[in-house]
Amino acid sequence: MGLDWARGLGVPWLAVRAVDTPFLPGGIHHRLIDIAVRKNTPAAFCASADGPQPLCSVWRPVLMAGLDLALADGRHPAVHGFLEQVGAAQMAVESEKAFANLNTAEALANAQ
Repeated sequence: MGLDWARGLGVPWLAVRAVDTPFLPGGIHHRLIDIAVRKNTPAAFCASADGPQPLCSVWRPVLMAGLDLALADGRHPAVHGFLEQVGAAQMAVESEKAFANLNTAEALANAQ
């Protein structure tokens, strides 16, 4: 798991990004870290007019223990629900294109 890997490296944050969102604004993960640090939270995630975007987020590795508990016995809670439960900061992103989910070369060409 990514958090376990990050903890093993001793890094303070793990950045998460969906691979099919090519139009995320530059520096977005740095902005998320800034918000999480300023609000003293263990994580931060983006939100758009469409709702929470938890696959664009930053997590402190200390969240690994709580995530293990949340996933115990085969449970699979919503990522945004877990982030809200741990008090993650939320950052609004106004760009309509930022979270465009593009899974094919054709979709990317049409979006450009």
